[in-house]
Amino acid sequence: MAKKKNNGHEIVRISKRSAYYTARDDLDTVVFVHGLGGHYQKTWAKFPELLIDDPDLPTIDILLWGYPSGILRPLVHDTHTVGRQLLSDVGTQISIGNAVYLVGHSMGGLIILEGLVDEMRNQRAAQHPSSSVALISLFASPVSGSMASAMLKQILGKAWILRLAINRHLRSLARGTSCDKLLTETYHRIYDPDSNDSSAREIPIRMVMGTRDKAVSDTDRCTDTARFRKKQPKEYDYGHVKIKEPESHLDDRYRALTNDLQEGFATRFNITCQKIVSDDEDEKVEAKLQFVQRYEQLLVERFSTIGSTPEEDPNRYGQFLSLVVKDGARQARPPFDVANRALVTLRARSIGSL
Repeated sequence: MAKKKNNGHEIVRISKRSAYYTARDDLDTVVFVHGLGGHYQKTWAKFPELLIDDPDLPTIDILLWGYPSGILRPLVHDTHTVGRQLLSDVGTQISIGNAVYLVGHSMGGLIILEGLVDEMRNQRAAQHPSSSVALISLFASPVSGSMASAMLKQILGKAWILRLAINRHLRSLARGTSCDKLLTETYHRIYDPDSNDSSAREIPIRMVMGTRDKAVSDTDRCTDTARFRKKQPKEYDYGHVKIKEPESHLDDRYRALTNDLQEGFATRFNITCQKIVSDDEDEKVEAKLQFVQRYEQLLVERFSTIGSTPEEDPNRYGQFLSLVVKDGARQARPPFDVANRALVTLRARSIGSL
């Protein structure tokens, strides 16, 4: 595997167009998928760096996944084929038992949906990796079909030589039978399925859109926000490119993803803590290992805010961990929130002993 530095972080390439942002730890994974003409790493600007450096997040893996793309590249595969490739790589790179959070920009969102719908058509909704997907986050994805692509096809008309030179990705973005079929199947197999079985599985979908986006029409944006409303669609005053380039941990574009991630982390943390306090010794051992792998860094950093370290004050750190586990087992809350509550209790006890 090739390695290179990016803003102080070591990027570990696993293929020509995909890489882990820092070394793989075999944990829950955020998978970024770029759009038309994008780049597996450059498209997302600071986003991966912000995730890795966020003190409120447990330790996670970040997979930057890419594919050949460009407007005048006739030999690339269509979105359906690329979607299958994405799910194949996700299934290979991410172990069973880890949650998968799929984040797509523009056409990358359609590729994600194509891959998942294909898995479900083939009766694999209950199998990894489809069964491991905990969230689909779509940044400026033209779910109803890109107006720009449709206009380009119309303008070229019978100029078939030029049409053949257009990337299959761009052609598949246009409104029409292919896009309509994907939208219908997404709705009935993923967004609002009648049942959860081998052919369908409900997965939360979050739409994040820019009100200045020229690639997605106002009509499409209104249609999509009305159709995918279980998770409130987020609309911000940005264009097609800037909508997925947050500048800080407080940026709305960043929080649009991490607030959803925290929901998933809260559920897993709750289950892990419950297993730690259970009577099943084998279950307890495995849960303690996961606790250390996923949450130790976050908890140590939180504990250090009281002016001490686990090495300097092991007894107090032990009390802190005990409070974290008990509270975490009681109710599903994000790990950082549970840690903050434990610190408040710890401080209150110290004041009470004065």
